[in-house]
Amino acid sequence: MSFLMKPKVMLAMRVFYLVLVVTVVAMSTARYFTTASHRRTRTSIISLSMGAKSLMFTLYHLLTSHVRALQRWGSLKAFLILDIIDQLAWGGVIFLVAQANIQNKVGGIEAVLGWGVFAIAVQLIFMATYLAFASSLLWRASKRGGQVDMEDTVDKYNLRQHFHGSVECIGAKWHHPIAKWGVHLKDIQTGVEYSRFASILISAVGPISYPRDVKFQGMEGFEGSMFHTARWNHSVNYKGKRVAVVGNGCSAAEVVPALAQDAASVKQYARSGQWYHERPNHRYTNVEKFLFQWVPLWQKAIRLGVFLEADEETNAYFPTPQGKKDRAKKEAESLEYLYAENVTLIPEGIREITETGIISGSGIRDDFDIIVLTTGFQVSSFLTPMHIIGANGKALHEQWKECRGAQAYLGTHVHNFPNMAIFFGPNTFPANNSALFACETQVDYAIKSLVAPLLDRRAEIIEVKQSVEDRTTNAIHKGLAETVYSADCSNWCMGDFGRNAASWPGLARDFWVATFFPDWSAFNMSGGTSFWRLSQFRRKISSFVGDTISISL
Repeated sequence: MSFLMKPKVMLAMRVFYLVLVVTVVAMSTARYFTTASHRRTRTSIISLSMGAKSLMFTLYHLLTSHVRALQRWGSLKAFLILDIIDQLAWGGVIFLVAQANIQNKVGGIEAVLGWGVFAIAVQLIFMATYLAFASSLLWRASKRGGQVDMEDTVDKYNLRQHFHGSVECIGAKWHHPIAKWGVHLKDIQTGVEYSRFASILISAVGPISYPRDVKFQGMEGFEGSMFHTARWNHSVNYKGKRVAVVGNGCSAAEVVPALAQDAASVKQYARSGQWYHERPNHRYTNVEKFLFQWVPLWQKAIRLGVFLEADEETNAYFPTPQGKKDRAKKEAESLEYLYAENVTLIPEGIREITETGIISGSGIRDDFDIIVLTTGFQVSSFLTPMHIIGANGKALHEQWKECRGAQAYLGTHVHNFPNMAIFFGPNTFPANNSALFACETQVDYAIKSLVAPLLDRRAEIIEVKQSVEDRTTNAIHKGLAETVYSADCSNWCMGDFGRNAASWPGLARDFWVATFFPDWSAFNMSGGTSFWRLSQFRRKISSFVGDTISISL
């Protein structure tokens, strides 16, 4: 069965199906015009129309499955529905053609064409049944999980050939004479270091990637397994083991319930308290799931509603009368896992880590087999630990230190660092909405403001103006001053200089509006050609039409 699901086999089946459909259309057309006008029955018209319909369906499937420029318009669910329609339609054609030929007792060329249509329709119904079954299997396979979805997307757009895994970026330096970045890389598996030149440098490492390491007295001498959640040791089996969890943030809230399922005991050390509110997770009914699966655009409409609702809840972050009312509606959630018999919450810090366990702040000693550090990430230390040197010879982190924290124009562009973009950069975190939406929006903005104009040769070097970057940064922090993000308390948003370099102060849709159309007056642009619009036109035509001649098998 797996052989029949292979892309090349499916392509061959679709092409053969297309040949049969074209044959039916030709024979139905010939039968229609070779039959006397008074005997032109509905069967000729129906078989001709069914053939035309199947021709459009098959072309749609072939083009959206195997032409890269059109793949975004394809859908496994749509393929399944169309295959089922074809299956039922050709069953009707078989019945009507057989009935007409037998009742009318036709002969000659009309009979030959009629029974020819009948024979091919029989083949088509078997082919449509197979294709519907194959589409059903492929569609079900696409619902196995997020990891599978990502793998399928990578393969669908042939992205794997552009990836180089197990490679660490150590740093990069801008070379102005050649208008390129010299990127210093290291192969993690072999330890070999090498350099590459690139016209565009994009950081997609994200802020929640570099762990915030902590130092406790005696931690080097611990004889068990100890690791940060970002450096999870998958070789360690925690089933039936004594596990300690250090920390009380988001990572702890996610990892403790999972550990409690298999560990003999879990003790969580929480030096500071944490606020919780009810989960807004909605359990969808079977009716809603049916609508998601079969009603076009229903899922997108629901997603839009959730997005707008989350944006409106931003009011809760502002010290306004409406904000106070919204915050009062939130109730503490019953954290079921804390009531498990094998879970203990210790509201203390850690004094020392011994060879066998932990001594708490009050002097309580406990022995453990595994210690899991959920101490968070260096969120405000963007691009850490890479050493990026800009056009003025100054390192990025040195420049940000002089600015009292990380800053970038719309979280993407930094002055003195031309032809560079940062994904999920400073002040792009929509804590009240989806981080995925912010990433998607910023990727789209970076393509519009940097990648596309460089490819079109509109400019050779693009750099944001310092005055614009400073002005927008000041406006962002002025807006943040009126939110709970800047409250006089400890939180992960605040950097070493007491400035919030993480949060976006407004609505998520405000960020989308701000980045939808690039403001070209915000950039210094040099080089390029006056005929860049021709290059732009050629690129757009190529992205839509040029790939149609490249069939991916």
